[in-house]
Amino acid sequence: MRLVKAAALFSGGKDSAYSLYKALTQGYEVKYLIHNVFDFPRPSPHTVNIHVVERIARSIGIQLVKETLDKGREKEQLGALLQRLNVDVLVAGDLYLEEHVKWLLEVCEATGVRLYEPLWVGDSARCEQVLNEEVQCGIKAFICGINTSYLNLELLGRVISPELAQTIITLSRQRGFDACGERGEYHTLVLEGPMLKRPISVLSYRMVKSEGYAYLVVESFK
Repeated sequence: MRLVKAAALFSGGKDSAYSLYKALTQGYEVKYLIHNVFDFPRPSPHTVNIHVVERIARSIGIQLVKETLDKGREKEQLGALLQRLNVDVLVAGDLYLEEHVKWLLEVCEATGVRLYEPLWVGDSARCEQVLNEEVQCGIKAFICGINTSYLNLELLGRVISPELAQTIITLSRQRGFDACGERGEYHTLVLEGPMLKRPISVLSYRMVKSEGYAYLVVESFK
């Protein structure tokens, strides 16, 4: 039986890593990790740490493909990439944002690729369950960016432990955001987990503040 050849959208964060893990355990042959670089008005906490994302991909053992998507041509360019990679399935880590899934479905349908969303829960309230699952399966995620309207600066640089996950869940209920940060309330980099062959340790970083957001630029790691 032929394995289903897949590519996975991969920011380097916990949700993309967990969706990859789910796909691998379901028997998908994930050949590529796609890191999209968008033309956003402020830097992505993942893309400014692309050197760490590259290390994560090497630890996983799957080729990382970095693709710059120009404003207004994102669907066209992502679709062209999927065709070049010649994959059957695109794995994504969406939880409940229907508009993003619709966007990806349009890309996939135009290129004959099937979309697989293993984390989909359809409701922001159920993200608490996903966060707990991620921690329980052994994912250790380093908080590298936050929206300061929802979270305090002292969370930056911390690794999400079971205890910190419960703190985030409590804050999400109090302040009105979902526990996984689906709308960008916080961002992470995966340093350890069942999909990584070797753990990564962050040694030093610097903080950057930008228009209600704060993020860390990792300067050294091993």
